[in-house]
Amino acid sequence: MKHPSLPAEFARYASLSVLGMAAVSCYILADTFFVARGLGATGLAALNLAIPVYNVIHGAGLLLGMGGATRFAILRSQGAARRADSVFTHTLAMAAAAAVVFAALGAFAAPALAACRKHGVQQMLLTTWGDDGAETSPQAMLLGLQAWAEYAYTGSWDDRAALARRLYTCTGADWDALLRLSAFHKTARLDPASDLPNG
Repeated sequence: MKHPSLPAEFARYASLSVLGMAAVSCYILADTFFVARGLGATGLAALNLAIPVYNVIHGAGLLLGMGGATRFAILRSQGAARRADSVFTHTLAMAAAAAVVFAALGAFAAPALAACRKHGVQQMLLTTWGDDGAETSPQAMLLGLQAWAEYAYTGSWDDRAALARRLYTCTGADWDALLRLSAFHKTARLDPASDLPNG
């Protein structure tokens, strides 16, 4: 079997990456157009402030996911199973640490929402982003949307039981069932406390 030359292989992967970025740029352009039409200058400004933050989070995910997967695959192909498992574990640990940091930073959204409520801001832009691997159910965003709605109307989102009741009333969705979506990634091999089989 004849293998392509290194320059040809590089050009192939580089061109596909460029095409992928062009497609994402077209999506962002369309998204920006509809936000500007629907919410005007204020919504457009909010979107442009939010996108860089998203890019940082997305970039961190790509850094860990692609970098860890590449190193893992190389070690596996070399027969270094123990080192590959170590890379996998360290990548997961770093991803968990990054998630904690981003979640802590996201907690600052509550004062921002409180300020909007205090000053009578009538329109806010809340964006949600799915997983590139299509592993995130769109229904999962209902939890966050319901929590923000309750805070906007009542000034609190601390009562989980009340939130669960309101979620069911407004959407028909079950709070605990939506939270369990994350359990699919917690197999017994990764989480000994999981009641799911090894993956």
